[in-house]
Amino acid sequence: MARVRAGLAKLSSRSQPVGLILLYHRVADLEGDPQLLAVEVQRFADQMAHLSWRYEVVTLHELIRRRSTHSDVRRPLVAVTFDDGYADNLVNAKPALESAHVPATVFVASGYMEGEQQFWWDELESIFLRPSSLPEVLPLSVDGEMREWVLGRDTVYDDAQCIAYRGWNVLCREDPTRRHQLYRALCALLRPMAEADRERTLCTIRSWAGYLHATASSHRILTPQEVRTLASGPWVEVGAHTESHPVLARLPLGAQREEIGRCKERLQSVLSCPVTSFAYPYGTMADYTADTTALVKEEGYSLACSNYPERVTRDTDVYQLPRFVVRNWDQDRFRTMMESWWQGTIGEEAHAY
Repeated sequence: MARVRAGLAKLSSRSQPVGLILLYHRVADLEGDPQLLAVEVQRFADQMAHLSWRYEVVTLHELIRRRSTHSDVRRPLVAVTFDDGYADNLVNAKPALESAHVPATVFVASGYMEGEQQFWWDELESIFLRPSSLPEVLPLSVDGEMREWVLGRDTVYDDAQCIAYRGWNVLCREDPTRRHQLYRALCALLRPMAEADRERTLCTIRSWAGYLHATASSHRILTPQEVRTLASGPWVEVGAHTESHPVLARLPLGAQREEIGRCKERLQSVLSCPVTSFAYPYGTMADYTADTTALVKEEGYSLACSNYPERVTRDTDVYQLPRFVVRNWDQDRFRTMMESWWQGTIGEEAHAY
């Protein structure tokens, strides 16, 4: 019985929570945020101040080291991460991180660093959820079959509507206009596509809308020089987030390896230092496979982050690290959510790019 009790105690200790990993995307004051990716600048600063006061905030690598060495956790450990590589991570997030002495990892989709590219969800927002006049019918070829979406009376979208519906997001149950319905439908259509198919579809939509494909300053991606600036100093590590931000599970293994390996190579060329951390685009367990995690390991990464809400324990797979998505919460709501996560209460639905 003593051996049984000792075994149960050991098993229990391994399942005890060690820390939390937080997932951010943007720190910006936006007019609209349909994907719920942004935290306002002041709210982010307040959140970082709370973390610094209440928790022991460490790097991802330190959290993993502390987990694997079975160190005593006197205060909950927290690691902060960002996905995608928006320019506001440098302009707005890094000053707040430095002020609060909070380290963070920023996972960059390296294929977007060059030129005037923007993420496809931001492009759809610019086309459909900003004031404009569009044709009534959008025809698209989907899997070899022609489909049509009708805007009807919502071909024109004016400033007043844009202001009235600025709080709409993809978690809302109702769509106030057919533009919002179409935006939602196209997000679902484009998300699983390979990059080449997605770009062909976007080209058709741009031509139909008369859209000039100019990147809004509010949605700008980090340039290579900005990535170097972001990584300078002790507070920010840059990690990899693939080249083109695909759903890796939908790609052949050869294409997955290219996305995972080329991102590492490009970022290492920009930074002149090793890149050892990775985050799966979208990151739910349907967005990557066991073969994907094996490829990440083979490409020389020492850890990888997913996107499902669980606490890190001593048994957590370092190539499937769970994360909690942080919303645009004030300090009181943020404090409540952090406490509930640490106590094992799962928070709001994860929906993140």
